[in-house]
Amino acid sequence: MRSIQLNQLWLAPLRKELATARIPLLRELEEMSKVLDECGSMAEVYKRVRRDLVGDRRLDCGATGLSAEQALRAGIVKEKLGVTYRDLEFHLADSVALREFVKISELTRDYGRNALDKLKTYKAKSIVDGAIAEGTVQQLGHYLEITEKVLSQTIRRVINGESVPAKEKVVSIFEVHADIIKKGGRDTTFGHKVYLSSGKSGIVLDCEILKGNPPDHTLAKLLLERHKNFYGRAPEQIALDGGFASLEAHDILKKRSERGRVWEN
Repeated sequence: MRSIQLNQLWLAPLRKELATARIPLLRELEEMSKVLDECGSMAEVYKRVRRDLVGDRRLDCGATGLSAEQALRAGIVKEKLGVTYRDLEFHLADSVALREFVKISELTRDYGRNALDKLKTYKAKSIVDGAIAEGTVQQLGHYLEITEKVLSQTIRRVINGESVPAKEKVVSIFEVHADIIKKGGRDTTFGHKVYLSSGKSGIVLDCEILKGNPPDHTLAKLLLERHKNFYGRAPEQIALDGGFASLEAHDILKKRSERGRVWEN
């Protein structure tokens, strides 16, 4: 099934990024990032970069742009890739690892933190105004917490090469409850496992949405028990997808079905 438009942005592109995290360029950028962070003389370099960027312009007004450090890091990426500034914009938007090197993700988080601090001290002019501000504080705080998790898991996996457990990963900013689902050699998907039971006529008799990624063959007993609880009796015959096939599941279903017949497609 193919939809026209998605209502949210999944973090699925991370999979490709993580799979190529050990290519030579990213390894080189990783080492360069360590040097930039640990070199004590870089503070003076950043001051010089800032003077070049700002010149004689005022510093106490206007929108907050990239810091001197971020501008320098972006320049390094540009020279390493040998691209134009227009192409640099594309590569930064396309690559999680490059954004981490330039620290753009951290900049977005810092914007959110500053906005949250200002909202917390905001003096409302009316009850409605105050309610809106309070709701915004709660919502922004929620997304900042998720952003911290995304930054952490990206740094752990891409930069440090750690294996992050699936239960600790965030795969959707707007639906943090989404699970990582992988069946056999097929592509990884995100969401929840949904199990439907239907009768001979095709009418849906039961629907179960499960947390996590449990193997199908361990759920035959659960689905049968749900059917019995809803309708007071076991089905006369049972037909299951091949993913439910196991000797244990077959024996359980055969004993508990009315006629002792089980089919696996």
